[in-house]
Amino acid sequence: GQRQLEAIQRTLEATASEPNTSWGVDPQTNQVVVSLPASGARNAAQRTAARRFGAAVRFETEDGAIQPNVGISSGDPLGGCSVGFTATDGSFNYIITAGHCTQGFPHWTLPDGSDVGPTLESDYPENDFGLIWMNGPSVWPTGVFNLWPGSQGIHGWATAVTGLSVCNSGRTTGLRCGTVWVN
Repeated sequence: GQRQLEAIQRTLEATASEPNTSWGVDPQTNQVVVSLPASGARNAAQRTAARRFGAAVRFETEDGAIQPNVGISSGDPLGGCSVGFTATDGSFNYIITAGHCTQGFPHWTLPDGSDVGPTLESDYPENDFGLIWMNGPSVWPTGVFNLWPGSQGIHGWATAVTGLSVCNSGRTTGLRCGTVWVN
């Protein structure tokens, strides 16, 4: 799971951190990915440290400079708004957020300059729904909910019915929880 992979990543970073190496959790394959520049593809220290985790660690080599990977979680800041949820259809990754955030905003980047991608759909004021395509080469959905501080993996969904416990997370409000009720 996400927490186990994050623990493996921290262990590898602490025992075998090398310059020009990128580490990240790939939730789609359930692995920690270690990206090495092609010139460092035979790095024995990192491979030795990773060996004890077996198939949970995957090595990749990259031509040219390694770009940092940025994981995007539900509740993370995005522009002046927050990420509602990240989603995938198996081929592409998306951010679901508020339509008042995406309306009139054609393309997204993070403060560090990482390219996120374009707004695909924006419905406001009727439904307040926005969809962003995560096509940037160095950003990916984490499948995690930001708890301010900490995080929790997202493992499913449920239809909102009266009495269901629900939480929301955002850059302005942090984490807030309550109960669904009918007005």
